[in-house]
Amino acid sequence: MAVDTPAIREVVERVFARQDVLNACKRRDLSTMITILGANGVTQIQIAALMGKTTQGRLSEYKMHKRAPTMETFKKFADGLGLPPAARLALGLAFEAADSGSSEVAGGRPTDIAGAGLGDVRPLLSNLSRTSAVPVLSALRGMHRGYVEADRLMGSLCVAGPIQLQMPVIEKACEVSRGADRIEMLRFACQFAEFGGWIFQDAGDLTCAM
Repeated sequence: MAVDTPAIREVVERVFARQDVLNACKRRDLSTMITILGANGVTQIQIAALMGKTTQGRLSEYKMHKRAPTMETFKKFADGLGLPPAARLALGLAFEAADSGSSEVAGGRPTDIAGAGLGDVRPLLSNLSRTSAVPVLSALRGMHRGYVEADRLMGSLCVAGPIQLQMPVIEKACEVSRGADRIEMLRFACQFAEFGGWIFQDAGDLTCAM
């Protein structure tokens, strides 16, 4: 069966920009995604053809909740249909387009949500001292306020990556702080970790949330 890929791509871009569909992605609810695509003219046979090595019968099992999809299934789904970046992030997949290579780690969690990695903060970690931890705490408090506002305006996916990147800095600051500074740093670390847990839970990444 011939698949009109450009027409399907247009439907996918439109459907996966909807908040209800993005919420389904966060829940990894493939049944709802298949149902909504079907309501917009994309059949299970077409989806299966785009995913490759997936049958229409298997998709029916996912739709009827007779079989649970794996992260590999979601990756095939996202790559085959060309899901937009926001939908890929909601699923817990890498931001990059399908043909740029995967940056996932075990458990399906992306290693590079925000386009930066631990290597970018290593110079700060190695130079962080008891003296420098105090101004770092002040800066982190300002960032935290910004993350709260960004979450309110744009949602958890926009701040999950930056929060993940700041956690090693906060842990190191707790290690090097002493006295009253340490008490303040530990108090802030608890507050930041709690906020981060809610952010990752909302983004569908329960591993990071824990």
